[in-house]
Amino acid sequence: MGRSILVTAAFCCLLYAAAAQPAAAQAPADDTWHVTIAPYMMGAAMKGTAAVAGKETTLDMSASDIFNNLQFGAMGLVVARKGNWGVGGDAIWMALGANGTSPGPAAAITGSVDMNQGAFAFYGLRRLSPAADVFFGGRVNTL
Repeated sequence: MGRSILVTAAFCCLLYAAAAQPAAAQAPADDTWHVTIAPYMMGAAMKGTAAVAGKETTLDMSASDIFNNLQFGAMGLVVARKGNWGVGGDAIWMALGANGTSPGPAAAITGSVDMNQGAFAFYGLRRLSPAADVFFGGRVNTL
């Protein structure tokens, strides 16, 4: 579990470093639109308990377990700037699916589960200095 998280974190850092521009280059003096598109990825793990209809079960899934059940996933960021103002959006979508047998001493139930999760953010930006922005907006989450 620890190794896959380290590999994912290292990949994300390299991706960010490759896409990052110096602060001076991000402060255009002209009045044209500058658009940044940045896909990204993350690794997640789950450990704890969950309950549905009063039936509680223990969860322990590593990042590799989750990737094995990933049917589709996409994450990305788009920012458009003109002068000191800008607009942006961030989207996360994943579809997970698994087959299995219910836990517990009662008669086992075999079946499959499919679930989707998404998060969508839309915001405006105002440059305060070459190294600082303030932003405002909203986020919608769906499960």
